Amino acid sequence: MHTNHEIDQEAHDEAVRLNYEPRDLSVFVMGKSVLILSLMFVAMVLISYGTIQVLTKLMGIPEPRTHKPELRKELPGGPLIQSGVAAKKDMADLRAGENDKIENYRSNGATGKVSIPLDKALDDVAAQGSIR
Repeated sequence: MHTNHEIDQEAHDEAVRLNYEPRDLSVFVMGKSVLILSLMFVAMVLISYGTIQVLTKLMGIPEPRTHKPELRKELPGGPLIQSGVAAKKDMADLRAGENDKIENYRSNGATGKVSIPLDKALDDVAAQGSIR
């Protein structure tokens, strides 16, 4: 505790009565401590950076390449749109294939699976009362 200045005895006694610990903390000492710690931090950062640079040179690690953006290539103009006639024919073929699958019997010899028309399957399920 610094004793080179006068202490207000009444204020000191009040602080002790309120369970405060009387200390004399110099702002100059705090500022000096913060400055020294800051300088130590900067020195450590610079030393670390220098060490990394020296080690990368000694180990032969190449410098990282900077990314150079490529020139943007020209995109083809507009989407390729199917003509109305071709689109209608394609949709008609798709629907015909779907209808063929749900309206006709088919069998697959390789897997041994047999498909029956949807209406027949629904009637069989309704007659049995369950799907098996």
